[in-house]
Amino acid sequence: DFPLPEYIGIPREIQEIKVTEQDIENSIEHIRKGHAQFKPVQHAAKKGDYVLVSYEGKINGQSIGEIVKDPFIWGKQEKKWEQAGVKENEEDPAVIEAFIGMKANESKDIEILFPEEFKIRAIAGEKAIYHLKVHEVRECILPEVNEEFLKTIEIENLDQLKERIRENIKKQRERE
Repeated sequence: DFPLPEYIGIPREIQEIKVTEQDIENSIEHIRKGHAQFKPVQHAAKKGDYVLVSYEGKINGQSIGEIVKDPFIWGKQEKKWEQAGVKENEEDPAVIEAFIGMKANESKDIEILFPEEFKIRAIAGEKAIYHLKVHEVRECILPEVNEEFLKTIEIENLDQLKERIRENIKKQRERE
């Protein structure tokens, strides 16, 4: 046992938790993305389209997958879904940009120069040739925020959705 100091009356600051309209709009967009449909299309991939791709990178004829075991994404991928032109983080390979403009069943080779300061030392400063193949292109179709959509997420109206989102964000921020 040990004595507790006097704690009653110690002033403390409670910060008001603010939820902006942008926070709410971002959450609505996230919900829409979770209910998106992916429609196969015949046109060339645009930024944001989903493409089923295969690719392999080689440096001086040797597969990058043999040079770099991890992360394997820099070497060879077979029939992997990627979002054309959208890099989620720096780990995503540079080839993602090259899928823009490609159609289903189209192949091409591209050249990528890894920067000298590239974090994977084994391929830093090296020139790679990637063989790319697009198997399928799908367009992401987000649902409209309308009465029909709100029913699917068991919400009566837009005001109720915004209020629920506001409450959820507040609760989450209180826990942080």
